[in-house]
Amino acid sequence: MKSKQPVFSILLVLSILINALGVVTPAWAATLPLVDDFEAGLPVGVDPNNIPVGFVTFNDSNSSVAISTTAVPPAPVPGAADPNNVLKMDVSVVSYAGFVHNFENASVDAWVSQDWSAYEGISFWLYGNNSGTTMFVDVLDNRNPGSTKDDAERWSIDIPDNFSGWQEIKIPFESMRRKDIGNGAPNDGFGLTEVHGWALGTVTTPAPQTYYVDNVQVYGVAPFKPLTVGFNAIDYKFTEGAAAILTAKLSKPVSETVTVQYATSFGSAIPNRDFTPVSGTLTFPPNTTQQSFTIPTFDDQKYQGERGVLVSLSNPTGGAALGTPPIARLNILDNESYDATLLDDFESYPYLWGIDKKATLTNFEIMSGDALALPGQGAFEKVLQTVQKNGKGTYNFSRTFPMGQDWSASGGVSFWYYGRNTGKDVLVSLDNNPPIASDPSTWKLVWSDEFNSKTVTAPNANDWGQEVGDGTVTGLPGWGNSELEYYTAGTNNVATDGQGNLVITAKKADGSLMCYYGPCEYTSARLLTKNRFEVAYGRVEARIKVPAGAGLWPAFWMLGTDIDQNPWPQSGEIDIMEYVGRVPNEIFGTLHGPGYSGGHSYGQSYDLGKPVADDFHTYAVEWQPDQVTWFIDGMPYFTASPNDPFLQGKQWVFNHPFFILLNMAVGGNFGGTVSPDTVFPATMSIDYVRLYQTKPAPVSFTTSFREDFSGWKKVSLPFTAFQNADGFTLDLTNVQTLRFTIPDGTNAPVMLDQLRLNCPETVTVQNTADNGVGSLRKALSVVCVGGTINFDPALAGQTITLLSGPLALGKNVTIDASAAPGLSLSGNNADRVLIVNAGTTATVKYLTVRNGFGWQLAGGILNNGSLTLDHVTVTQNVMATDA
Repeated sequence: MKSKQPVFSILLVLSILINALGVVTPAWAATLPLVDDFEAGLPVGVDPNNIPVGFVTFNDSNSSVAISTTAVPPAPVPGAADPNNVLKMDVSVVSYAGFVHNFENASVDAWVSQDWSAYEGISFWLYGNNSGTTMFVDVLDNRNPGSTKDDAERWSIDIPDNFSGWQEIKIPFESMRRKDIGNGAPNDGFGLTEVHGWALGTVTTPAPQTYYVDNVQVYGVAPFKPLTVGFNAIDYKFTEGAAAILTAKLSKPVSETVTVQYATSFGSAIPNRDFTPVSGTLTFPPNTTQQSFTIPTFDDQKYQGERGVLVSLSNPTGGAALGTPPIARLNILDNESYDATLLDDFESYPYLWGIDKKATLTNFEIMSGDALALPGQGAFEKVLQTVQKNGKGTYNFSRTFPMGQDWSASGGVSFWYYGRNTGKDVLVSLDNNPPIASDPSTWKLVWSDEFNSKTVTAPNANDWGQEVGDGTVTGLPGWGNSELEYYTAGTNNVATDGQGNLVITAKKADGSLMCYYGPCEYTSARLLTKNRFEVAYGRVEARIKVPAGAGLWPAFWMLGTDIDQNPWPQSGEIDIMEYVGRVPNEIFGTLHGPGYSGGHSYGQSYDLGKPVADDFHTYAVEWQPDQVTWFIDGMPYFTASPNDPFLQGKQWVFNHPFFILLNMAVGGNFGGTVSPDTVFPATMSIDYVRLYQTKPAPVSFTTSFREDFSGWKKVSLPFTAFQNADGFTLDLTNVQTLRFTIPDGTNAPVMLDQLRLNCPETVTVQNTADNGVGSLRKALSVVCVGGTINFDPALAGQTITLLSGPLALGKNVTIDASAAPGLSLSGNNADRVLIVNAGTTATVKYLTVRNGFGWQLAGGILNNGSLTLDHVTVTQNVMATDA
């Protein structure tokens, strides 16, 4: 789950030495370098990029933490001088809290690093309370070259608070494990040559706690470094059409020859369509530490977004073992822009389309040069195909959107249709539907999956897809939360049980699967209705029995359907139910959005007063525009709305369609350490998933076209042609269904492709949102090639802050802000502001372009095409270099 990404959080198993008092010589012997003794206080400042340096606290929105120094801890530190200052940390924790020491310079205005590579580990004295909670230690390793943000790579370990009084904690670096917190950190191993700091924190505490820490230092001598081979990165990005180069590295030079095998495997990228599958052997001659191989990628003519393929290393020789990471993603970037006017091009199976019982529906692929090829198509084109079952009777196929679509900026709809010259009329209809009723008691059951198969079967593929892997192939190793599970396909970890339940099973892995951290430790399953079934508003409900056991993290949740164009958290996340076995009596209901995601999310826990895992419980949200209410067993326990004080000044991103997810994670930032007492296999049983909404009451508007042509023809239908027999007026801001009615006697297959809205020549930006209706990014996606984007005068003097990456100009366009003087466009100091694609001609007028960041080439604007700036101010942009 993406839902919990605390910046500093727990990870994995403990491999530390806790030495009893009175047995160990104090670890701050003169021969060992001291890191922190707190005698100089707790300095704090910011670096030139406004990153906090020195001692900084962190916590989730429901927790508190305060740090100070004191000379009077409950007991003296063994062997310490008198007087002696120690760090005091007061915490009351629901999810996580703690502090980090980002190493500072003498003037406390730069973030600096230390070289710990010669040492065995880190040690410190800790005053424990025997509270039973789990504490954690992070070491902040290197950052990306030229970084202007906190992208330090975290390595972490857990410390159980199962002792009282002072104890010396010694943590060998080799016992720590990488923790991915979604900050874009490098993934190049625990080098320890550029350590940027360390952190101490705790997860849920049973009551407020006070901890004391002293004499933090590195100790010992770095152990012998084993010979390993792994990738030099975990994510490789190449634009489609490029020859992607991936590099494997040895941990050290050796005098023997080393080999390792490599191969592409699975992902969203399609073999022989997006890339050429490869496999082979890399050979490292003596004293050679890096070798590379190439994966060809293909440039097509369609926007498909990012597509990933997993690449793995295996079977090393020459005395080497697999290092980390043993797997990596090739991320194939699109060089076409997202086209919001394209409703469907049927490159994916048309799960979102329905057809009546008289016909069948599928998509099939046409190669260029085929007699059925579309005019101007690329090498491969998939089209929608329907076939009448017996050659008799009229039939319909349609797509119903989860909420009314606003097509008011367009003049009509167009598509390619393969004609048979039948002379018959094909009907095309649009439906309006009333909005969802505000009274939930009037809602009716409109969809469900009851899982009532009488045999053990896979989930219904018409509704549920399955994620596969450890998240690396999606760009989220550990699913963005340092989780330990590998999700499998098929019925290995999820199936109906023949007794009315769907069962997700987490198991111990057999070591044959590779994860970002090495051989996978657990397998599980994650189901999602993305691109198959979508929801907007209503009561979303499931009856679920979760398993007991610390380290288990089952969830029932939703993500915004626009997540591929509008990355998380901007797309929104609604956690209907999360349960973590380390907090056995509680469940969590949460919202995640921009400015309130991960550990800073907005929600509430509910304490049942007994173990949640003892029985089935019914979990639900009643979701309406600007409101979400959470329920357990029919009882509401939390309501969120954009008017809540916590959400003031933040964007509400929940008034659009979502898809549903069911999964069981193991470990991770929120799931916590897997207890030795946790029993595997562990099962999450789902009795049903149901959706209650207002029953549809569609009002239809119909037009037609005559099939008096042969072969492919582009059909364009103006919205003014759609009429209602009862005289109602079509509401183009609330189009819920698009339907085709095929006449009786149509024996040959019907083929349809590239269904789109006709684009507008001029679009006006109405708000400063990064994405969505009325935004600049949306306007760029819908305006015609050669069109003009204007701005509402009310935006004068405001700033549009880009939160989901640069604006890529992939079509000829004019952006004219003359009607809104003083309007700024900001890259948020995270990325470039504008990228003009090759072959594109663009003009920008009367804008200020600021706060862009580029690496090696260009700061605020990267112009690969032809760009004219007219009365444009470009200011406060940064370009980083190797220097």
